[in-house]
Amino acid sequence: MKRLKTAVAVIIAAVMLLSMTGCESLGNILQGQKGDMWHAVYATVEGQQFEAADLFETGVTVELKRNGKCVITVDGSPCEGEWDCTDGVMTISGFLIDCTGRMEPDVMYLYDFMSSGMDLMFTRDGAAPDIGTDPTATIPAAADPTQAPAEREGMLGRYLLHEAIIEGVHKDNAALAAEGLLEDSYILFDEEAWGELSFSDQIFDSFSYDEVQSVLYFTENDPFPYTLEGDIVTLELPGWEMTLMFKYDPTFTVGVTTLAGSWEGWLNCSSCVGEGLTEGYQAVYASIDKDDTGRWYFEVYQYDYVDGDMPLISMWLEDFDMTTATTLMPDIGEDDAWVLDTCLLESEADEFRQTIADDGSLTIEYSYIRHDFSASCLVTVFLRPYGAEWYDYDILPPGFGE
Repeated sequence: MKRLKTAVAVIIAAVMLLSMTGCESLGNILQGQKGDMWHAVYATVEGQQFEAADLFETGVTVELKRNGKCVITVDGSPCEGEWDCTDGVMTISGFLIDCTGRMEPDVMYLYDFMSSGMDLMFTRDGAAPDIGTDPTATIPAAADPTQAPAEREGMLGRYLLHEAIIEGVHKDNAALAAEGLLEDSYILFDEEAWGELSFSDQIFDSFSYDEVQSVLYFTENDPFPYTLEGDIVTLELPGWEMTLMFKYDPTFTVGVTTLAGSWEGWLNCSSCVGEGLTEGYQAVYASIDKDDTGRWYFEVYQYDYVDGDMPLISMWLEDFDMTTATTLMPDIGEDDAWVLDTCLLESEADEFRQTIADDGSLTIEYSYIRHDFSASCLVTVFLRPYGAEWYDYDILPPGFGE
């Protein structure tokens, strides 16, 4: 391990020494419009993964300037090049610093960095992306350029934000990435003529759509026309003064249910002991969404709830991207999560750590004991994505379909 680290350090140092001969002076490098600074956090070398701090004394940074120039600095030695980001594909070019990679919201990957055989993962300065704590699972392999993209069937699929016109200002993919607007920004068309629209932390809503008329409905009598040209879906949102253009994502599999969004189903209390509990089923509505600070939460309400009603179940979720996650990961602290009228203990998180079933449903069972030990029951929650098909073997919520 130590020999590998030393060898990598020697390779990088040699490349930097050579590349510096082709760079401008430091004074010239630092001129121009200042852009985003990215810091290396993890590295992969010959299949082994390290924290970048273990390989470099003072670190690796990449400054992406607005004029298409960039400055790569390795252990204090800078070199200038040029960069481009198109559809999330990063290209950096310059004397001995050519490399490619990909950019995601607040995260950038560069492969075969400076021809060293090393892959690096960077995070944007000032951002706190969901990169996890396991360095062995942080850097995905570079895409295979020979792999054919998935075939799209009609409208079906997920489309990622590509360009936008916001309050009359056109923003290309690079500008959206620089402003952090690509995170959680997509439109999804599923097999049941339903879909989801998400734009950063500003919009998240479900809709029905009519592919023949090319309109989608957030509410029954409020159509929004869209266009599909090639791989690009264009949607105008006059109320928000924006036009969003999304590009088809061939890596996404339609029909795989993920957590984010609205759910419906039932909550059943059984084996009740004590006063104040009613056995039986009640229809519920659930939401997995982000609050104003960007923190994910899971809440379950009575189906006919009104604003101000307390949720039957409420908890924060661990810091993952719920638009791709399939397992509920509670983040239970002190007095900030509850079932019915009783706060949950941190040790009870595992009872809610459930994975979406193959048929798209989510089931939770919890042995409820009231905080003063005066009552208990088994709480079972069964949920399906809002608007999804229910099967013959399902127990339907009371009043469902009426």
